[in-house]
Parts: sequence; structure tokens; C-alpha cells
Amino acid sequence: MRHPALRLFQAVCAIGLTAATALARPAPPPLDKPVWISVLGELERPDGSWQGTDLLDIGGETRIDRFQVTVRPESPVRLRLEAVTAEGVQVLYPAHSGSSPLEPGRAYSLPGPRAFFELRGEAQLRVVVSRAGSAPMADGESVLRATSESHSVRYPLSDGASARVHERAFRPEHGREGVLSLALPGR
Repeated sequence: MRHPALRLFQAVCAIGLTAATALARPAPPPLDKPVWISVLGELERPDGSWQGTDLLDIGGETRIDRFQVTVRPESPVRLRLEAVTAEGVQVLYPAHSGSSPLEPGRAYSLPGPRAFFELRGEAQLRVVVSRAGSAPMADGESVLRATSESHSVRYPLSDGASARVHERAFRPEHGREGVLSLALPGR
């Protein structure tokens, strides 16, 4: 049987070694590949048809009834979508707490390929993208900035017509996490 002081010393050394290993672990690399994002808004016309709007291009004049966000990362990332209104912050995606990992090269239409988030009144959309495997940054948030890269894509509207929007490349201003804030001009 070991002496209690020896057991205590071994336990303290094991805790210290674990803490030193965690501190010596290098920080995850920055999110260096772009994340492609497009935001499609829909406005219902009096005749029941739908008009599509590129929400990354508007200046706030066009009102919408609902919207869809499409994200296509070029490296593994985590994603969280939030709607900020006068009532507070509502997490739109993922349905559970935290953030959801996305695989590179795959397009994710949220809330679904033929589904839209409903919007009543004004809101601010926050798209939070971070490198997969990294903890959220504790020292504030970095802006997700658009690069000069973009191209035109067509997405289906609810009535079967299609709308042309721009898919834009975004990168965090600093580090491994970035936030894109976008005004949503609801009716």
C-alpha cells in the first residue's frame, strides 16, 4: 500500500501534466478557405406568385415575406444562424444548441432545399461560421468579409419559377471565426 502523501503527489503531477499538455496544444489554424454564401428572399405578389430577391445585393428597400440561406464551405466549418429581433435572439439553425458541422464542397440550403424561414417585421440575420474543431472565440467576434469572388446562381422559388442570386465568397477578418450580419426587411 502506498503512502497517502505519495498518492497525493502523483495525483497533483498527473493534473499538472494534463493541464500542461492542454496549454501546449497549438491553436487551430485560421479559416483560410472561403465559405460561399447566398441569401434568397421571397415576396408574395397579389396574384399568388413569388418574386425572388438577392438579399446580399439589396439596400433595404425591397420587402420580403421569407428567406433561405445557402452555404457552401470549402473546408470543414461549423455554422449557426440567428435572427435578432426586438424580442431577442432566435437560433434558426441548428435546431439543437451549439453549432452544426458542415462538410466541404457540399451546398447546404437552410432551412431546406424547398423550404424558407418565415419573416414578419424587421430582423437582423447573423451567420456565424467557425473552423470545425475549434472552440468559439472568447475575445469577441470577427467580421465575415466578402471577397471579390462571386458568381451567379439560380434557385427555385415556391411557385416553380426561379430567381438569380449571387453566391459570394466570405472569409473571417481575423482568425478562425466570422460573423456576417445582414438586415432582413420584412413586411
